[in-house]
Amino acid sequence: MTPEENALRLRIQKLEEEAEVMKRLSARQGFFEMYYEALPSHTTYESAFNSVNELHFQLFGFYRYSDYVSFKNVINYYNRKKQK
Repeated sequence: MTPEENALRLRIQKLEEEAEVMKRLSARQGFFEMYYEALPSHTTYESAFNSVNELHFQLFGFYRYSDYVSFKNVINYYNRKKQK
């Protein structure tokens, strides 16, 4: 395999991985899951939220939630809804 082919293969692999992350982040449930996955590596809930929301911004060009409070309101709503 030539260096150009190898570079293209790596680029394609990176784009495929990015597409999977975008697919997850585009759905509300996927955003929630990524938030919960980020919690162990952050010291606060808000820090974990900010990292996932910032990733969403980097990939889509806009934030999914305006701030942590609005995110918590949405997640609390869906958690209460599941309990009923």
